[in-house]
Amino acid sequence: MLVVLQNNELPVLAMPGATLSAHPLPVRTSTYDLSFEFAEDGEGLVLELHYNADLFGERRVRRLAEHWRTLVGGLVQTPSVALERLRMLSPEEQRELGGGFERVQAPGALTLTQAVRERFAREPEALAVVCGARRLSLGELVRGAHRIARHLVEERGVRPGDVVAVVGARTERIAQALVGVLEAGGIYLPIDADYPLERVRFMLEDSGARVVLADASWARTLADGARAVLELESLATHGEARAPGVQARPEDVAALIYTSGSTGTPKGVLMRHQGLLNTAREFNRLCGVTPEGRVLQF
Repeated sequence: MLVVLQNNELPVLAMPGATLSAHPLPVRTSTYDLSFEFAEDGEGLVLELHYNADLFGERRVRRLAEHWRTLVGGLVQTPSVALERLRMLSPEEQRELGGGFERVQAPGALTLTQAVRERFAREPEALAVVCGARRLSLGELVRGAHRIARHLVEERGVRPGDVVAVVGARTERIAQALVGVLEAGGIYLPIDADYPLERVRFMLEDSGARVVLADASWARTLADGARAVLELESLATHGEARAPGVQARPEDVAALIYTSGSTGTPKGVLMRHQGLLNTAREFNRLCGVTPEGRVLQF
């Protein structure tokens, strides 16, 4: 992208016996994907906007030019206003974005936990998870999740909105941990088992995780920390398989996902039940995933 102001004075050309005048040639090839080229004339600035037609359509570029005109107009009218308070959208566009879109509530479950419960009630023996040679039916998935959820709530005092971290090798227990944390009303924080210890400790501290569910290896590594570390395998297979009765709301946070940190310190992103459920439904619709389908997690 290029933004340039052509304000150099052009030399006056003169030849004896001839009258010379400038004749601009049309630009048919854009050097950049997008370029704003300004030039001064007697009344102000003239803009030429060049664009890569493989990336931008004419309608989009014209709309972009109108946004620029609106922004510059605001600067001229109120030169002392902060840039962040200026508008680029036209009044019509502001009306459309401010209330012109109708919110549609998709039918069915309103939370992830409700969706799992409804499917379990219909088909408790349906296949839910395949991990190598190991398989879990919906019933097995839910029973393990209920053991985890009951222990978190009744033995560890986890309350709605508490962060529960899960770190370990990817096995069927991770799926049970996910559902179990949500059944407890907690916020699921996945941590890749391949992360270095320093990053794992940072995520635990930064998120304020109340409890850590871990495989045997990570449970030993994190045992000396300031928070409870529970071995996931034992938790999912022992104890009473009873749901604690926590009811999540669609607007409740379900998961906390950290960015890669490639541009600095990793940052946590909160994801709500309704957003994750809508994303899952749209993914299933676009990809044609049915209850008999298989989705690869890698």
